[in-house]
Amino acid sequence: MNKIVYKDLENDPFQKSIIVELEKVYGSPLPEKVQTFLIDSATSSSMRVEQTRRWIQNTVAVINNILSKKALDPEYLLFWILIYSIIFEYAPNEQKNKKFIELFAAQNKILKSLELLVSKLSDEERILIKFYRHSNAHMHLNYIRYRADVKDGMIVKLFPPNDHRAIEIADSYMDKYNGDQKKIAYDFALKMFEPVTKLYENIISVINEE
Repeated sequence: MNKIVYKDLENDPFQKSIIVELEKVYGSPLPEKVQTFLIDSATSSSMRVEQTRRWIQNTVAVINNILSKKALDPEYLLFWILIYSIIFEYAPNEQKNKKFIELFAAQNKILKSLELLVSKLSDEERILIKFYRHSNAHMHLNYIRYRADVKDGMIVKLFPPNDHRAIEIADSYMDKYNGDQKKIAYDFALKMFEPVTKLYENIISVINEE
């Protein structure tokens, strides 16, 4: 990612609109300290995109390992954590800024990818993702019926699930898959493969355009 300079901000329609408003207060050209602040703000946003790229890249890698049946036990745990963070953290956060994001074609592609990804899941599937995320999906205990605090690989405290339907849904999946938790993860990974890959491609596109 190239270093952002003030000229880049002047050439960006949104950043230019901010500059125009600030010039009404500070005069034109803007004082150096104000220019530096704008550059730092834009750089921070770019860094966030790069961090997101690494995060989604890791998600794609874990999904590929599960689908190729090369995943280690910890990767199955990581899968639920990564998918949970996309569905329940990343996507809602972007929705909060939807009107702003829609002003920019590149970033809007990311938003649309997130919306597509979330739409692929039923309410029941979202509950199961949340359940496995909070239960830590401990492979060697089959599965945990409660949310758990784990320290040094040991469960130190149990909590009831946030959603009262979670245990019932988890039980139904375990029955359906004959207790094979890895197969549950496999089918979810298969369902998530295309939308997560598309999300990653659009993030790369944004980075390349910058």
